[in-house]
Amino acid sequence: MPPFEIAGATDIGLVRKKNEDNFIICNRSCSLAAVADGIGGHAHGEIASMLCCRGIAERFISGDEFNSAEEAAESLQKWVGEVNSTIFERNKLERNPRPMGTTLCAAIFMDDVVISVNAGDSRLYKLENGTLRKLTRDHTVEQNGAHLLYRAVGITPKIKSDLQILPADAERYILMSDGIYNSLDEERIAWLLENASSPGSAVETIISHANQNGGVDNLTVIAAFRRS
Repeated sequence: MPPFEIAGATDIGLVRKKNEDNFIICNRSCSLAAVADGIGGHAHGEIASMLCCRGIAERFISGDEFNSAEEAAESLQKWVGEVNSTIFERNKLERNPRPMGTTLCAAIFMDDVVISVNAGDSRLYKLENGTLRKLTRDHTVEQNGAHLLYRAVGITPKIKSDLQILPADAERYILMSDGIYNSLDEERIAWLLENASSPGSAVETIISHANQNGGVDNLTVIAAFRRS
């Protein structure tokens, strides 16, 4: 049985006309979780996030068990490169003047380590003493008060993603798209995560509160709780 119990949910929010977010949760002896947010303003962002999630999930499910954390990390980074190529080549084939792309935050949860990879501004946090600690770095620059992405999956022929092997020293983790943390501050998310009775109740409550706070973007969240 995987060491973490994981649940996720996505919601269109209250303003957007379509949901360009996607997420996956896959289990073997370890677990894979990922959030992808199709880039706003680009064509077919929902297709890019779907291709990204589906491509990584298929590779994880069909692959062999990992012999080490290093092997898992190498595989995860390779898969991201492959799905990047898939989306980039589709953009070339369709000659999209505004190429589709997606953010990605993915994590493999093993007993003693969490392996993360990210490109864009979807995030991974851990809950530590009632406080959220961000484990990933946003790939954004501020321009005229807006945060613009400078890295995403599918936009360029090669992708430079941030890869980390982290100690699994927390009992609860959370992945989210920017719609969540732009709707709720980290203190509120931490309180909801800490007081949830299960990962499923955590994601449902967080999305509900985000919508109550305006739901101005698509909302996607995954919660991982270590099994007792």
